[in-house]
Amino acid sequence: MYGNIIFYYSQTVVPNYLKRFTHLKKFKILIKGRLSFYLNKLINRLDNETNILIKKLKKKRFSYCFFKKKYMSRKLNFGIIFF
Repeated sequence: MYGNIIFYYSQTVVPNYLKRFTHLKKFKILIKGRLSFYLNKLINRLDNETNILIKKLKKKRFSYCFFKKKYMSRKLNFGIIFF
């Protein structure tokens, strides 16, 4: 099963995130095993880039939060749309 993980950046948590967030990157990953393991791996791969926030998607929402040392003041949210 494949899913889209769409990465977004924001300084603060905005209620109207669909309008206010800026699109950065798209990835397709194979979903298997523990989901958090692959997402941690993906976030570690993006460690050199700054200001990364993973967008909460509308449907099939997963409410995980990751805090990294660089982004300690920023909440990392992610969502996956299955298709």
